[in-house]
Amino acid sequence: MGDVYRSRDRITEEVVALKRARRDRVVMLPRSGASGGEAIVESDRTTMAVTSAPSMTSTERAEMARLALASEFRVLSALRHPNIVSVLDYGFQENGSPFFTMRLLTDPVTIVHAARGQPLDVQLHLLFQMLYA
Repeated sequence: MGDVYRSRDRITEEVVALKRARRDRVVMLPRSGASGGEAIVESDRTTMAVTSAPSMTSTERAEMARLALASEFRVLSALRHPNIVSVLDYGFQENGSPFFTMRLLTDPVTIVHAARGQPLDVQLHLLFQMLYA
């Protein structure tokens, strides 16, 4: 969906991860079988329903997609849990491409990798941590 960079927050001076979505990966598409002006905002990993009027221009639909993504970023930034990487901030570049910052993880591993070769009780503990998140 995009590229992730090590960056520095200009206010807190904290090193963060900045994820910049590629504009060509976040698009408005007509929803198949949808009535009227329903559309979806789609990327490689997410799909978000958006309702638009049939008479909307592509610019208006793009703005609606931008607002839908901003709303999603606000929800993500409100989540706080030890097992969820926190979204710290979000915004849009001049060309309209979205970006967000999150806590930088050093040496992250997937749950599958972390559980590989571990005793069952450790694997279950990892699974429970994921479910709590």
